[in-house]
Amino acid sequence: DILRDEGHEVYTAEDADRGMALLKIVDFNVVVTDINLPRVTGLELLKSIRSASSDVQVIMMTGDLTGEMESAAMRAGAYDYLCKPISKEMIVKCVANAAKVKALDDERPRLDEQRENQQ
Repeated sequence: DILRDEGHEVYTAEDADRGMALLKIVDFNVVVTDINLPRVTGLELLKSIRSASSDVQVIMMTGDLTGEMESAAMRAGAYDYLCKPISKEMIVKCVANAAKVKALDDERPRLDEQRENQQ
């Protein structure tokens, strides 16, 4: 609801399988997921997301305050890692920043082509 109120189009999935099914039909800019999921870990989901869509920005959330999972998530390609409890301001800012990174990544090929054409 917080992200919808900020103008984001939001989809929800009750588990990793549903999330991956959505990823096949929706071009996401940002995915927000928990580390603790039914049947698979958030890290396994992150790796699946990376295989299916290398440019989507993934924000991981957890209540586990150890640095081990954070390091593993960042090495696996997470955009950011948030520890619970997560404030409204924190999630809004993190998603907005991740969306900006995705927009810049999407713009890069066009700018590279434009630069090549100018040379």
